[in-house]
Amino acid sequence: MSNIHLQINNLERLAERLVHSHEGLQGENFQLNQKVEELEGRLREKNSELALLEAELKNAQVAKGMVQGGQEVNLAKAKISSLVREIDRCIALLNE
Repeated sequence: MSNIHLQINNLERLAERLVHSHEGLQGENFQLNQKVEELEGRLREKNSELALLEAELKNAQVAKGMVQGGQEVNLAKAKISSLVREIDRCIALLNE
């Protein structure tokens, strides 16, 4: 074979390897994108769970403040008053 034919054969083999590699990388990319979506979904769930737990903690702290007395009672009453005002604003907005 001539030198040109050898170079063409080498280029064809290289092109086939490149196509095969590209297809493999596309598959891997697809799998990684699916994993990212799954992990983002789990992260959203955990953030939602965290927000609920933080709200429960605040409620528990307010309740504990009511039981213990002292300055905590004043803080708890202020928090409850703030929540009631916020609820009243929401009701007013709903009635508009």
